[in-house]
Amino acid sequence: MSSGNRTGVSYLVSEQELAAVPAGDIDKVLELVRPLPNEKDECRHVIACAIVVIRRADRSVTRPSDTKKKLNQIEATACKLRSYINELRQAEATELRADVAELDRIKTKSAAMANDMRPSGGIKFDTVLRMIAAQHGYLLTDNYHDQYGQMPSLTKDGPYIRTTNMLYRVATGKKGDCANACAEHFREHEECGTFTREYLKRIRKEKPWR
Repeated sequence: MSSGNRTGVSYLVSEQELAAVPAGDIDKVLELVRPLPNEKDECRHVIACAIVVIRRADRSVTRPSDTKKKLNQIEATACKLRSYINELRQAEATELRADVAELDRIKTKSAAMANDMRPSGGIKFDTVLRMIAAQHGYLLTDNYHDQYGQMPSLTKDGPYIRTTNMLYRVATGKKGDCANACAEHFREHEECGTFTREYLKRIRKEKPWR
């Protein structure tokens, strides 16, 4: 099985699965990431793992109506938990403030997913693949691009979106623009408090990776 790496992600990918990834596919993504020479082998490994994960994604076998019902239940449960927290004394409610923000994120996300369900096939499977590509494209750009890593951005022709587009293309064999998936991944980071737009402006101005 594959081990961990500087991205902080441990991939449960077999050597057999990795061996099945064409070197040419890895090279196409590597050309956009441009890691340091001494990190090239590790970066190739992470790219191969990402391709396997994208290709491994399965179509949902759950009926769309059942999935939508579960998502609505999640939304309702989050609302109920939120109301319970509001009934607490100020001290306890303050202590759970971070958890309240996460509940609000889950409530909003589950409601949006339920509204996005398709009668014939659930949430578009292609959307799922693009989101997976966006997650891995972010890790590659953040950890390996431009020698010391480059903060990912949503610039149309920037390294994050270009790397994600290429990951999606080599993993699925289809051309596609993953800009919306990248933007959604950015929103998830912001909702979780991983970074704010003010932080991004400062870090890009200082360019600590240079």
